[in-house]
Amino acid sequence: MANAKSKTTAKKSTANNSSLIFCCDCGTKISRNAVICPKCGAPNLQNPGYGQKNKWVAAILAWFLGLLGIHRFYMGKNGSALAMLLLTLTVFGIFITMIWSLVDFVRLLCMTDAEFQQYVEQK
Repeated sequence: MANAKSKTTAKKSTANNSSLIFCCDCGTKISRNAVICPKCGAPNLQNPGYGQKNKWVAAILAWFLGLLGIHRFYMGKNGSALAMLLLTLTVFGIFITMIWSLVDFVRLLCMTDAEFQQYVEQK
């Protein structure tokens, strides 16, 4: 009876330990899903959602700051963002970037979250 109880306790502890990781700064055990370390406040770089971009943020940036290409800088598309920024400096280019940012805005709203993550990750 005592042997069976110790086996179940051992199984529980190994299951709980698999969801724990060590903080990269202070070495404290923290949950894998924790956003920051409760002891030192360092970000958890192993969190599954860390570093992912949000399509709604990109869409809002496209709507309000689309002429300057800020939404493309946010998504890591620096080349096209710089092109939009430079085009905005010309009179004719303002109309091009206005259409471009409107198309980007609609595309961002129509994408699923998974499609958006693939789009952001491709270079």
